[in-house]
Amino acid sequence: DEVVAELHPDPVDLSSCVEVTGQGAGQVPTSSDHLIHRVVREVLDHHGHGALADRLTLRCANTIPHSRGMGSSAAAVVAGISIADALLAFAGRGELTEEE
Repeated sequence: DEVVAELHPDPVDLSSCVEVTGQGAGQVPTSSDHLIHRVVREVLDHHGHGALADRLTLRCANTIPHSRGMGSSAAAVVAGISIADALLAFAGRGELTEEE
């Protein structure tokens, strides 16, 4: 899977902030309810930078089949943590520690 995250200068429309192509297109949320966006927000909220998630759009090109036990949800969680890590570094907080 490939995810492109864009941080905008102003808040975005959270009802349509995720674009999905490939596996799961038309079946997974394209709002901030999307698993990757939820993980990003949870990590950012935990570190006091939740407002950054309001400015985030995602473009997801999915190649891992959904609902077949092949790890698509795990890949989404890892992507969300990686994006949050980069955003925290951008915000000057520094990268997540291994424990986090």
